[in-house]
Amino acid sequence: MIELRILSGARQGEVVHFSEQTVPIGRQISRGLKISYLGVWDRHAEIQLGPDYRFHLRALSEGTLSVNSVKVQECPLKSGAQIELGALRLEFRLAPNQQTSLRHYELLLLVLALALVCGQGFLVLFLAHD
Repeated sequence: MIELRILSGARQGEVVHFSEQTVPIGRQISRGLKISYLGVWDRHAEIQLGPDYRFHLRALSEGTLSVNSVKVQECPLKSGAQIELGALRLEFRLAPNQQTSLRHYELLLLVLALALVCGQGFLVLFLAHD
């Protein structure tokens, strides 16, 4: 999951989460980070999970695009990288994964193990009785 923290403008401090493998950023997009800000183009850039299982930032326009104050057209992203699109600044992070509860499966496994032990005990008593 991707986490983008907006570091400038009216939405400063807002954190937006995305679970998609491709997140477009711009003024006129149907999904992704839709944001109107000085210097941000309609389809400015996108963050995409690459075949190397790393996230990459890629320019979709001629607008200014920088990562950690270095102008780029495309580059891999590391957690904590600061992205600049025009006058907009974002911080890219990998959101922490939430551990799903396995309590139901553990309880089911315990009941099955108990049933197996009881079944074996019954067989021992039944076979020893004959």
